[in-house]
This record gives sequence, structure tokens and C-alpha cells, in this order.
Amino acid sequence: MSLTTGVFAGGIVRALVERRTKGTGNDDAVDKGVLLSSGLIAGDALFGIVVAAFAAIGADITYGTKLLGAGIAGSMLLPFVMFLLLAVFLYWYSLRTAEPK
Repeated sequence: MSLTTGVFAGGIVRALVERRTKGTGNDDAVDKGVLLSSGLIAGDALFGIVVAAFAAIGADITYGTKLLGAGIAGSMLLPFVMFLLLAVFLYWYSLRTAEPK
């Protein structure tokens, strides 16, 4: 997947959320999705720093091939499924309404 695939998928999720909340008065749904997406981007950047630190000290962090085997860890199926699950979670979280206190 290229770098723009995530942006495209995020746009699709936003359009679906906007279509679902149109006329319902749930204007916070898009804002919640943007906030969650921003947090995921920040977490990705921080995790990149952690991986760079492990690479700088020469630590072996290839646990995926050790736990799952080279067949699963080397295929594109697992990242695709995780990407779809993340998109579904983003959609669900955006549409979730706050519970009354």
C-alpha cells in the first residue's frame, strides 16, 4: 500500500460518517474521528522513534517472523486485515454516542 492509501481510506470513512449523521444533530461524530485519527498518527510517530532507538542500539525486534512464521508475517494479508479492522473501529467510534451520566 502506498502512503496515500491511508488518506484515501480516511476520506471514505469520513464520508460514510457524514452520510450516516446527516440531519441527526450528531455533529461531534466527525470531530471524534479526526481526534482519534490524530492520536493514531501521533502514536505512529512515537513508535517510529522507539523502533529507531532499537535499530540504533542493534537490538533484534523481528518478533513477527518468530511468533507467526515467515509465511504469515511476510504476506500482505495480515496488514490488510488490520487496516480494515482499524477503519471499522474508526467508523464505529465516530458514530458512538456518549452515554448519559
